[in-house]
Amino acid sequence: MTWKMEVRKDEPGPPGWHEAECRKVEDVDTVHGIRLRWIFWLLKIRIEVSGWTSMSPSTQAKAYQWAEVLNGGPIDPAVGWGPETVEGKRCWVKVEEYKDSKGELRTKVTEIKSIDEDSEGEEADFSDISS
Repeated sequence: MTWKMEVRKDEPGPPGWHEAECRKVEDVDTVHGIRLRWIFWLLKIRIEVSGWTSMSPSTQAKAYQWAEVLNGGPIDPAVGWGPETVEGKRCWVKVEEYKDSKGELRTKVTEIKSIDEDSEGEEADFSDISS
């Protein structure tokens, strides 16, 4: 039997706003305690970028705010939310660069917005235009 493995280039995605799909949300035991890792698929450039949130159940927490965006509205407190509420849903994600502990350039999702919001061109950089 023969098989073929696809090769994935693990290069950081470009910073800015991108249309994405929430592929998976998983709880991960990190040095900072258990946190949620949100895996987003950037649709136009076909790469994965992750974002991290706490496990706080507060409506002020980033996890709840992201779940609310992906759900399309408020979450019923009596029901709560889980991966089935957010996985497979589309949104805009803001990708930002950072350097990891080894000094390597990485990217992460830091914000999300409803797919109904227009994020095209929102992050225009005019710093190199002479006056």
